[in-house]
Amino acid sequence: MAALVRRRYTWNITASRAGVPVSGVRIIGYDDPDTLSINQFTNAQGQLATDEVVEAEEISVTGDIATITTQRNPYEIRALNYGDKLISFGKTFVQKSVDSAFLEVDSVITETTKATVLAYPGYFGNAFLTDLGPLFPTGNWDPQKLYDRSQADAIDNPFPGRIASVESLDGVNFVMQTALIFSGITFDGGGASYDGSLNAGADGTPLDVNNITFTGDVFLGDTSQLDFNNFNCNEFDIFGDTPGPSVYNLTDCTIEIVSTDEGQPITVNLLGTSTINTNANPADITVVNAKNITVRCLDFNTQLPIELVRVFLEEEIGGADIIDPATLTDVNGEVTVSYNLLASPTAAVGFARKGSESPTYKAVPITVDITGDTVIILSLIPDGA
Repeated sequence: MAALVRRRYTWNITASRAGVPVSGVRIIGYDDPDTLSINQFTNAQGQLATDEVVEAEEISVTGDIATITTQRNPYEIRALNYGDKLISFGKTFVQKSVDSAFLEVDSVITETTKATVLAYPGYFGNAFLTDLGPLFPTGNWDPQKLYDRSQADAIDNPFPGRIASVESLDGVNFVMQTALIFSGITFDGGGASYDGSLNAGADGTPLDVNNITFTGDVFLGDTSQLDFNNFNCNEFDIFGDTPGPSVYNLTDCTIEIVSTDEGQPITVNLLGTSTINTNANPADITVVNAKNITVRCLDFNTQLPIELVRVFLEEEIGGADIIDPATLTDVNGEVTVSYNLLASPTAAVGFARKGSESPTYKAVPITVDITGDTVIILSLIPDGA
């Protein structure tokens, strides 16, 4: 018969700031299967009032053979205290031990009273940290409020493997782990510059962004599709390791640059009035800015449509074809194609001519700057006129 051996060790931790013990620090620990197995607050001495008895592994012993049946190492340990930078580290338990958490004031936080932060309007719940529901901030949120609130949620609603937000060198980096829905929000700190980043839509959940303006860069993480409406930012960076193609739909958005280090094919669909000034990584990113280009041919004298007119249009002289020269107008005198407008304006040249079937018409040159959906109306003069 096999015997079951549980290998356990006692453990404690000391939380201090500048050498002074800190009470009320939340100490949590997740074992390897992401089970919350440590959850205490430090006392006046900055320690856990009761040593934790931490299970490292379960071992099944049959005769001379010992087999590890459950491995709980390594643990993720966190020391969480509002107003201080969040601490997270890995811990492998092999003996009785005492660790230290050296707290450091989080200079990014401006509202030091946690109760005030938790009373900010709008629904947050634990959407920062779990996949239990979307995030619906309401009103005019500046990035500072969002950062402060995410720090509070990181303490009250912890989730394994995820810290709600961390300070980065260029500002504040928000790490959202669930569906994120904003509407009518401007992230400008009341006019202050924001040079942080927003990482949203993790785990393949959709992201809907409406009427948002960032004065800094935007970074987007693992997701299969992101939808934006009336969204503006300086730099639009896509990163992560999504296992397949990602689609980003931008409606009425203004982006100065788009880049990626995802290493997977990305499609960015520009809809409505959306523009991207620069595609920094065309090898990985396909920008689709589909615009309808219509050429309508009318009789100069009668202003009636002319069928079977041959129409040709290309990007400048010698550029890519926009309308193939074999294309003929329909019964309405029209040719309509979908064109991927990657730079606005795009200069285009071409001609329209009907010379093979009677009545025939003289060639008409086309010169146009394409900035969006375009309708070109031509009046053709009959041959012999």
